[in-house]
Amino acid sequence: MRKFGKHLFVFTVVFISFFMLFSCVQKPSAETVSVHVNVDVPKEHKLSEFEPRIAGYVEEIEAIYLTVTNSNGHKVYESSTTNKISPSFSFSLPNAGTYTFIVEGKRSDNTRVFTGQTTAEIRAGQSNTVSIVGEFVKGLIEAIFEIDRTVWERYNIQSTQFSFKKERESNWQIENLNFTTSSLTKTIQNLVPTMYDVKFSISLVGKDQYVVPETWSGEIDRKIAVEPDRVTKVKFKVVFDNELKIVVETSSIDLPYVEGVRNLQGIWDRNSNTLALTWEYDNSEATFKIYKRISDEDGNYYFEEVGTTQDKTYVISNFTLDEYNRIDGIAINTLVNEKESGLVILDKSRFSTKITIDGNLSDWDGLIVDDVVTDGSISGNEIYRAGLYFDKDNIYIAGDFTKTEYYNFLVLIDISTVIGAPDTNAGGDYNWSRSYKFESGDIDFVLETWGEDFGAWRGDPNGFTSVKTQITHEAATTENGRKVVEIAVPLSLFGITDFSNMSIKATFVLTGWVDNGVQLASDFLPNQGYETSDGRYTIIPVEIKNVLSYHSH
Repeated sequence: MRKFGKHLFVFTVVFISFFMLFSCVQKPSAETVSVHVNVDVPKEHKLSEFEPRIAGYVEEIEAIYLTVTNSNGHKVYESSTTNKISPSFSFSLPNAGTYTFIVEGKRSDNTRVFTGQTTAEIRAGQSNTVSIVGEFVKGLIEAIFEIDRTVWERYNIQSTQFSFKKERESNWQIENLNFTTSSLTKTIQNLVPTMYDVKFSISLVGKDQYVVPETWSGEIDRKIAVEPDRVTKVKFKVVFDNELKIVVETSSIDLPYVEGVRNLQGIWDRNSNTLALTWEYDNSEATFKIYKRISDEDGNYYFEEVGTTQDKTYVISNFTLDEYNRIDGIAINTLVNEKESGLVILDKSRFSTKITIDGNLSDWDGLIVDDVVTDGSISGNEIYRAGLYFDKDNIYIAGDFTKTEYYNFLVLIDISTVIGAPDTNAGGDYNWSRSYKFESGDIDFVLETWGEDFGAWRGDPNGFTSVKTQITHEAATTENGRKVVEIAVPLSLFGITDFSNMSIKATFVLTGWVDNGVQLASDFLPNQGYETSDGRYTIIPVEIKNVLSYHSH
């Protein structure tokens, strides 16, 4: 069997020609020649190095195009197919002769994933088979180098280099750079699509003895992705920001080759500062490379390698709030027999935050909102902090408050994908003499807690149903007498199986009861703007105008 390179694939074109023979001499046919073209994407036993890669591009390729030209270069036939698994064309050519066949797999933006062509003599009276050897269209890197004005005016460049290599190779290709101005662009063409390491190094010497530091050298490296027929941009800047340093801006594109990991999830444990990643993959021989994806203010990306594993789990340590804020997400590239899947991205907004329901709010850093201290209208009833968070399983609630005997910490929730009760007076199991409603929306869930115990109700258009037994509630009392609560509410209570488009509005109230037609409430989070000095509200239901909003991760 003929062996092809790992970036090549073969298209088989079969022609069936019918014509007339006069004696033993071939004469041109005045009739058209019927042609059937099969574009055969080879299976693994035919071309083991390529087949998974082309399968990975099925989603990227919008259509496969065939163009046929005659010996004079005139186009005689063109067509396209969206059948990317077993494409074929049936058509007629004007007669037998020499033709050129061009096949291209294109994206919707008209860029090409692969291309190939061949010229063949189509003879009458026999079955004609034409093979087209295609290959990926090369990509390129556009590297931009900038030296800020302060550095350019104070320093001379002693040496500077740009280096690049395929991630899986060890030998760097080195380009010496010659700056005549403070900016320079270098284009590297004809690059095989894959992950690349790029590196920029520079040495500077001060223009006079008063420059500090007198000499300086810096080097920075990044990983970027190169894709067929596209440009990956990477920008290096030498800046002076209290000290000399190099910063990087990149613009790169995903790599679809073999099948990537599925169901990639990240759970951030804020107590242990770990990010636990899990995913699914069928091939036990696969190796997974994990990267952090970092974006700049312009939306460009670069990657930092974290580690490699053959397991379908990986734990990143030292994952603090600062690190969460620094990165944009996690990317995983899968390797199987030196074939790549390309980067599967998990945006950090999709991380689940592990909340431990233990009455300790140490894992709520960045998720909890501070209220104005001492803005409670009734002495001893104050909200200090409160927060809400949700993932694919639960809604989590936190509160930090003080209360007197007949006041409770009240949580009102409106879920965008759920139809609830119009107000707290809708009837059913919630009959605690409270009177609230949202200015916009309905009430899907109500919780009241006083620390030692609690009540919880699910709202619908017919009223409220107690769901206390399905709620997890933990409380603690601090040394200064403040009550701290943590609650977990299962999304299954609301019939929610997909939270991807869900949003929540919530308000927290240090509430009392309805006293002779007056609702008593000491404190709101967020503040409503109509608070009274005595905590008495004569217009009921009290209308909640300001809310805290939470969106799917």
